[in-house]
This record gives sequence, structure tokens and C-alpha cells, in this order.
Amino acid sequence: MNRTALVLAAIALVCSGCGDGSNSGQIGVTPSNNGGADAGDTGADGGVDGSDAGPVDPRCEGLEDPTTLSEGQPTECGGFQTPCARKGELSRVDQVCRGGQVIEEEVTATCERVTEGVVVEGDEFGVCDGFEDACDTTGTQTRPVTVCRQGQPVDEIEEAVCERDTDGLLVEEGTTGECGGFDDDCDESGLGERLDQVCRGGVQVQEATQAPCERDTDGVEVARTPSGECGGFESDCDENGSVEVAVSVCRDGALSEEMATDACERDTDGVVAQVGEAGQCEAFDDACDQTGRAARIDTICMDGAGVEVEVAEDCSRDTDGVVVEVGPLGECSGFDDPCDEGGTAPRTDRVCSDGAEVTVSVTQDCERDTDGVVLDEVVGDCGGFETACSEDGTRSLTGGVCRDGQAQTETRTEDCSRDTDGNVVEQGAFGACEGFGDACDESGTQRRTDLVCADGQETPSEVVGEC
Repeated sequence: MNRTALVLAAIALVCSGCGDGSNSGQIGVTPSNNGGADAGDTGADGGVDGSDAGPVDPRCEGLEDPTTLSEGQPTECGGFQTPCARKGELSRVDQVCRGGQVIEEEVTATCERVTEGVVVEGDEFGVCDGFEDACDTTGTQTRPVTVCRQGQPVDEIEEAVCERDTDGLLVEEGTTGECGGFDDDCDESGLGERLDQVCRGGVQVQEATQAPCERDTDGVEVARTPSGECGGFESDCDENGSVEVAVSVCRDGALSEEMATDACERDTDGVVAQVGEAGQCEAFDDACDQTGRAARIDTICMDGAGVEVEVAEDCSRDTDGVVVEVGPLGECSGFDDPCDEGGTAPRTDRVCSDGAEVTVSVTQDCERDTDGVVLDEVVGDCGGFETACSEDGTRSLTGGVCRDGQAQTETRTEDCSRDTDGNVVEQGAFGACEGFGDACDESGTQRRTDLVCADGQETPSEVVGEC
């Protein structure tokens, strides 16, 4: 075991005379009932003074004095005088019958520990050295320490084995070979192979490795690609032009795109430089024919120059649905209701379909005016007369009327008349019965004046009655 392991060793505690009473000493006596004599109030035999003792505790009956009922848990070994001291002290509290009472007694005892080789104080280890060669991995290191020897501190120099990692350590660098391994055409940083002396598993070995190297690629052209079509012609028929090209060139170790211009050619013979505007499409067979002919003047390239040429081309028109002849309009009908103003009327037309005339029955929207048309009315009684004999009055008429193509309910008034001639407005009272033939005649006459209507006016009228 090395010195470092000794520092980490556990200290063994050894109890001397624990529990056998051989080295025990009484420190204090405390009655468990807290009602007995003081700890120092003892008789010649060491018991509690009988004059102050209470009744015997049932737990102490029939037991010799003193008798230990139970031993307490001992404390840890401690109280060492120095860091290297081996002897210390521990204590426990027992339950003891004394003078018929249960009291607590503290018992102390000596104890020991192992301190041999324990490092009490030490500095950090020094540099790991003492290696046999550049790749050796095992060396030594030392430090001054204070160590326990036979219970006393002693100053010593502690030596320990140490290790280092030398794997991959470069001992001697070889000569780099041809530069290569570039990422692309413009990359200036590559790798060259060399044989180095390197540490592997604590031994020096020869090992092939890749070393960085450089080259100059500035200005090297990698590719030249046209970026568009041949252009820059003076006219539509010109055959000599120019084209822009993208030049991939190395700049500062990276591929850079630069633009340049190259000459180019094209063949324009027969190319239509300009299509003339076609004239009117004509020469149709009839009103529904859809195919005709139209003339135009085109400009065509010949030997790099434009030449005008007359060209005839087919043309077409769409005649589907063209009405050749509109037939007479029939009766307007098909209204939704009596007030509806929009209807349809039939007619037969001559229409183009697929370039030929066909007969087509069509309907056409038509209109009528229904505003003010009365649908039905309820006529009220004639009234509103000024007097009982008035013959001119008014009456209301309520019913459906067409307004803006919709049926609406309206109420209107109109003049009306009645015949009141002969109507009695107020009947008068008869007067005395008279006009008898003689004193014995029993049949006479009596008169009254009534208010009677005549030509719309109240007129007095005399009435004669028998009595």
C-alpha cells in the first residue's frame, strides 16, 4: 500500500473494558423519579440515605444494590490529545438500581484507534518526472508530509508513482512529400505525406502522417461557359454578333465567376424578320362560312439582309350564333302573376351553326305596363253626408293594385250619392181633433208639421190624419 492509500485508511476504534466495569468510574448519579436524595448524599455503604428514600421502585425489588438494569449506547471514541494520539475516551448512561431507586449513571471508559501511517499534514505532489525516454508513461513524484509513527507526528518525504499520456506525441517530424489532396481546382491549401517519429503505447514508432502544404492558383481559368444566346446583332437578319460568357477563374484560392464577351455567328437565311399585318379576312362562301383568305407583306432574311415577300394565309372567323335573319315576335306572355311586367315572346330565327344556316326557335324578353291595374276591391258604404238630407257623400274602396310590377293593398275614396226625397227627418206632434160634420159626428181630422227631405234639403211638410 503506498503513502496516499495510507492517508485514506479508516481509523479503527477499539473500546477497552466497555461493559465489564473494570475501568469504569462513576461521574454522577441522578434518580430516575427526580424525587430522591442528591447524588452526593450517600451513606457509609455507598447507598442512598434511607431516611429520605421513597418507596422501592418495582423494577428494583429483590435486586442486589447496585444492579445495572440496562446499559446506554456508548459515544464515539474521542478526546484525543494530539492528531496522532491513539488513546481516547468514550462514555455511556446506564439505568441502575441504587437504594431501591432507578437512577441514571454516566460511565466512562478508555478507547484506542489506529493512527500508524496516517498523514496529518502534506503539501501537493511535485512534478511527475524520472521518465526513461520521451515516450515513457510511468514516472515518480514526491512531497513533504507529516505522518503518525507510534503515536507521534514525524516529518517524511513521500514518494508516489505517477503517469502521463504520451500517445500521439510527436518526437521527430519527417520531411513533407509532394503537395496534393486539394478540395477543388482553386484550393491552395493541400496535404503532403511525411514519416514522423511518434509515441504509441509508450514506445517510439515511425508513423505516416499528412502535413499541410500550399500552391498558387491565382488567375487559373477553370471553365468558360456562354451565359446566354448569341446577340448584339445590328438587325434581325445580321448574322455576326457577340455572346457573354461566364469565366470561372481562381482568385485568392476560391472559384470566382467573371464575365467576358466572345464573338459568335448565326444563320438567318429564311428567317421571317417581320410578319406583316394580315389584311381583311374575306372570300367567304356565304354568311355562315367560317374559312377565308387574307394577304400580308412579310420581311424575310436572305444573305444577312431583309427582303419583302407577299404571303397569302388562311384566316377564319367564328360565325356560330350569328343571326342571319330575325323572325317576327310572337305574343308577349309567360307572366308570373297579374302584376308581373316581364314576360317572353317566341320567334323563329335563321342562325349560323358550325358554318351553316339553321332554323332556331328562340324566346325574347318582353314587357307590359301593369301599374295601376286593380286586382279586386271591397266597396264600403256611402257616408260622410253633411246633413240627414244630403245626397252627396264618399265611400272607401280597399283592394289589390299593381305598383312597379308588385301587388300592393291600397285604400282609396270615391264620391257617391243617395236619394233622400221623402225621408222624414223629424216628425211633428198632431194637433187637436176637429173638422166634425155636427155635434154628434165622431170622425174628424188632426194636423201636424214634419221636417221632410226634398231635393237634399230639410223642408216643413204638413200631414193630415183622421181622428
